[in-house]
Amino acid sequence: MSGNWTSGRTFAEHGPNGKKFTLVVGNKRYPRRVAALVMGGVVVVMGGFFASVLGLIYWGKQVDARSAGEEAGLAQLAREHGWSYEPSRSGVVDRLEGVEPFPDVSTGLLVSDYTHGRYKGREFRYFEYEDESTGTGADSRETSEYYAVFAVSTPGEVPRTVFREEGFLDSVFGGGKIVATGDAEFDADNRVIAEDRAAAKQLAAPGLTRYLLHGPALQDRPLRFENGEVLTWHEERLRPRDVLRKLDYLSRVVDHSPARAWQ
Repeated sequence: MSGNWTSGRTFAEHGPNGKKFTLVVGNKRYPRRVAALVMGGVVVVMGGFFASVLGLIYWGKQVDARSAGEEAGLAQLAREHGWSYEPSRSGVVDRLEGVEPFPDVSTGLLVSDYTHGRYKGREFRYFEYEDESTGTGADSRETSEYYAVFAVSTPGEVPRTVFREEGFLDSVFGGGKIVATGDAEFDADNRVIAEDRAAAKQLAAPGLTRYLLHGPALQDRPLRFENGEVLTWHEERLRPRDVLRKLDYLSRVVDHSPARAWQ
């Protein structure tokens, strides 16, 4: 038998004592018992890999799907609270363009499940925004990303100010100036990005930054103050179970914002 073995090849070979080898890797030979363990491990690892891939595909489809009960539940929730509900509405995104998750320029894009009313004494609205994109090259399929968007009114207006987790090249692509809040713990992992640095400093007072540090993570619930309201959003379908929780969150954000920010 030739002495040139190829890494990874498996075949039978008999040694000088007649012992049968079934796995040859490089210059090493392994008996049948060891070979069975190795091959079994390979099968388990590969099986786990493919199961994980299939699981991610299935999970992704579940995230992008809503049941008939969830579809009907959004309209039912609005009826129960006396809120106004529209299956779709155009022009909503136009005033929100320029900052993620919305496009840089928008004209009459539709949103779905547009709902507005009053909650805990404040005006609010929420809706689902679908961001469609088309692949390039060989993969020219259309894909959609869904965002559930919530907004609650604020006592006054401030120039656009965004609170979110630290992002890549915020100073270049953040859409504004990075504002240091003076809270070292907050600034370590989060960013305040604003058009007006002085107004943002007034808003990002310790009462608000401390609440955001010890409350829901900005990674999951970013904030955007603009046009007399504060918004939050997450990349998932709009579902009835999330509505009151998100409206509560925004209401607490307004409660923890300093009064002088609106003067």
